Amino acid sequence: MIIVDDYKNAINSMLHPSAGTKNKMKVGEAIIHFWKASAIPFVLWVLTSMVLGSAVGGLFGTAATGLGPVLGGLLAGGITFLIILFYIILMPVSIIINAAWIHLFGKFLLRFFKNDYAATATAVSYSTTAAMSFIWVPFIGSLIALWAVVVEVLALANQQGISWVKSLGVLIACVVIPIAVVLVAAFAIGFALG
Repeated sequence: MIIVDDYKNAINSMLHPSAGTKNKMKVGEAIIHFWKASAIPFVLWVLTSMVLGSAVGGLFGTAATGLGPVLGGLLAGGITFLIILFYIILMPVSIIINAAWIHLFGKFLLRFFKNDYAATATAVSYSTTAAMSFIWVPFIGSLIALWAVVVEVLALANQQGISWVKSLGVLIACVVIPIAVVLVAAFAIGFALG
């Protein structure tokens, strides 16, 4: 099964990010990798949200009043729609935008990156897939998402042919520099206005 193999590879890259994130991909292949490797967690996430949505909706009424099943169905359906939108559209777009932002800093500002944008998109796809691997498990999925940052650091190092320290520096710069620019601009505007 192709999807099962992709999911196993995603788990391998999550558990062993230094070795599991070396395969090079084009941008389109990186998005397809995300979709295929995240298909199993996606289905489990939808099922979990439907069960939890129905259970939470059931707390608001009883079967006798009819409100519980209605609210549960609406909640589960709404959550499921948002998850589908998130998975099919928002996550691939976020991979592309996130990779562009990281590549801007790594290639053009800090001049650390040695390879093209596709390598950066591949690294971001690896980390996003790692974050999605257990997203369907309440609470644990959020903790796994933190580990995805480690996966991203090591995947960027592998894909760009740089040290993990430089890779971490690029990711920190992607956050710190924009915040510093906004703070300096706010201070300057506040100072100018008096």
